Amino acid sequence: MRIDDLKLLDCTMRDGGYLNGWFFNKKFAREYLLASVKTGVDVIEIGWRGTEKFFSREKYGLWRFTEDNLIREVSNGIKLPEIAVMCNFGKIHADDFADKNESPVDIVRIACSSNVVSQGISLLGDLKKKGYKVSLNATGFSNYSDAQLKELEIIIKNSDLDYFYIADSYGSMLPNDIPRLLERFVDLDNVRVGFHPHNSFQMAFANTLEAIRVGASIVDSSMLGMGRGAGNLPSEIMLTYLQKGREDKYNVIPMLNFIDLYMKPLNKEIKWGYAIPYLLSGYFKCHPDFIRDIDNYQIYTIEETWAILNEVKNEDPSTYVPGMIDRIVRTKNIGKITKGIANQNTKKIEALVDTPKGVSTIESKKPVSFIGRHKEKEFLVLANGPMLFSYKEKIDRFIKKKNPVIIGVNYLGGLITPHYHGFILTKRLIKYIDQVHKESKLLLGSYIPDKVIAERVSRSYETVYYEDILGPEFEIKNGVISSNCRTVSILMMGVAVAMGAKRIYAAGLDGYINNEDNLPQSDLFYEEPNKIESPEVLMEMHKWCQYYIDSISKYMIANNGEGIHIITPTTYKSSYLTIDSLI
Repeated sequence: MRIDDLKLLDCTMRDGGYLNGWFFNKKFAREYLLASVKTGVDVIEIGWRGTEKFFSREKYGLWRFTEDNLIREVSNGIKLPEIAVMCNFGKIHADDFADKNESPVDIVRIACSSNVVSQGISLLGDLKKKGYKVSLNATGFSNYSDAQLKELEIIIKNSDLDYFYIADSYGSMLPNDIPRLLERFVDLDNVRVGFHPHNSFQMAFANTLEAIRVGASIVDSSMLGMGRGAGNLPSEIMLTYLQKGREDKYNVIPMLNFIDLYMKPLNKEIKWGYAIPYLLSGYFKCHPDFIRDIDNYQIYTIEETWAILNEVKNEDPSTYVPGMIDRIVRTKNIGKITKGIANQNTKKIEALVDTPKGVSTIESKKPVSFIGRHKEKEFLVLANGPMLFSYKEKIDRFIKKKNPVIIGVNYLGGLITPHYHGFILTKRLIKYIDQVHKESKLLLGSYIPDKVIAERVSRSYETVYYEDILGPEFEIKNGVISSNCRTVSILMMGVAVAMGAKRIYAAGLDGYINNEDNLPQSDLFYEEPNKIESPEVLMEMHKWCQYYIDSISKYMIANNGEGIHIITPTTYKSSYLTIDSLI
């Protein structure tokens, strides 16, 4: 496409209206038209066309309806270029438009998802009979398969459209995606191809230049990039680029003046533009309103937002469904045990035991012998997940290089000989005590009955004192750990802290839930009968483990340590540090 033949459509008031409900006043609209005309914009899309049948006048501003008389009023005395309006398929009828000779509108564009393209073209055919130029804007285009593209090509070839627009609805396209998506349509003789970019990846300008190179003959932009999500291609950038070769046609200064006087104050009032959440929207090719719903919670980390959007992607990312985010966070492995939830849990447990609040149930036991035994040392805690077996060779290399103090738990199958071997559940002690290496020092939880120990343990051991509750943040008082930390592996991290650890590594701490599909995954490298299989229980265990991993790390950092690093693949992603970076 030659730049001389290119058309630029500015959609500031139409796309930007998502941010203020299309409540632009008439003064703003008139000044916007004047600036656009003086700058040399080819097409001005001034708003949406809609009616009270679908949209409330109380909820939406004038430019969600964009009536003909309103356009005439604000443009009085201005020699306009082509004027366009956008419509939502399913919320507009042909009789919502007068004949073209009675309207200031020149182009009618209809946004259609992939499942209603044929119906949209039929409606545009009715509008074309009224004298309008017509454009089909195919939304969610980055999610089209090759088969859908081929089918769409046939439909567009047999249509009577003036324009066919490809919309990068989620800002997920990259320049190398453009040829595959555009070329087949550019080669059609009956229609001009347009491109509507979004800026989630900050690729709107680069993608637009590639679309022009491939053959797009009209492209969209908005002043200061105003628009939903990360916004659009900024008109002032595109016009500055175009002006370099066509100073006789374009003059960006009037637009820059309008931006300075009107758009910059508006941007301070209602923020838009690039932000990390919209980067994720682009990555997952999902509707930006899903991001808005997640943000409304104001509690989710980037890691959790990633997990939520992964669930959206597995369902239908291109169509916004109110309530989907709420359902996902209630039913999937999303979110952590918060301090508030933990406190509530503590209160529930305290109500069930006859113990004064804040008083240790084991404080009368003998002093803890291992406090401060390995000050400033590095520790490696061996959990029992499949990655302990899969990564044994690399773990051995890690041990040889780092020479950490090693604490293992439950069954290790002779894979690695730890310095300490811990148990807190009676049944695991009974089953695996004979497998403990003779050189490993035994650590036994304080709630294992003395009788069981007397009958089955014929070697020296040290007692790990802890409160057998969930909820309190991790701390150590007089050698007593504040919680059972939900699993023995994480409790042994607490033991490492008590011993003086400066840094704690963990291997085989895979997690109970697979983040890809939110389904339970094997938590042991060996087979064990009567394992927990309930997804709900495993989800709860997973979240409590994450809570105490974070709590122990926080405690260590506050006490000049470094926190926890899980060195084999894990679903506790915030603590993952690949072992390859350490050996």
